[in-house]
Amino acid sequence: MTFTSTVSSISPEDDFYLVAGQIQTYLQGLANNPNGIPYLSNVFLYPEKVTPEGDFFQSPGIGFGGFIYLWFGEATDEVIGPAGPTVSERWLEYSLTMRLIFRSVDEDSQVVGAANEQFVSGVISAVHQSRNAGSPPAGTGATVNVFQWGMGGQNGGPDIRVTRYLPTQVDGQLSATQVISTIEVRVTRINYL
Repeated sequence: MTFTSTVSSISPEDDFYLVAGQIQTYLQGLANNPNGIPYLSNVFLYPEKVTPEGDFFQSPGIGFGGFIYLWFGEATDEVIGPAGPTVSERWLEYSLTMRLIFRSVDEDSQVVGAANEQFVSGVISAVHQSRNAGSPPAGTGATVNVFQWGMGGQNGGPDIRVTRYLPTQVDGQLSATQVISTIEVRVTRINYL
């Protein structure tokens, strides 16, 4: 899915599409990549109601795979630098929850748990390796869709919060084991209006 602005100029409402699209594109680029996120199959902006079981696995014959569902919750818009009567520098901050769903057809839940840990660690590493989610760096003249993510807010706070749940059996054709984890981060963007 490609995100485009719904109006001719960037407004606070359109910033969401720039931020969400940047993160989805960055993470999706790390799927099926030997130097990317292990076992990642796909990244979605919103959770799907039903996901076909076979879609979890990167390629046929590999019984491990995972999805990332992005959910942007709370958002704030704050003036941080008045720059004149019509232009101001704005700090936009989003609360992002990444719901990671990992499945495996391996019968040993310990093997599944260890593989899930590689998947979760890969996502955390992706946040650490690009603090702007693949956006051009500030000062290059290019549009910076994400100023930073995975860092505490302006007043501090946790950088990354991870919650892991127990592996559970999933009924289906492949008799898979599923592990759900969540990773919560703040995502920020600076905009001039």
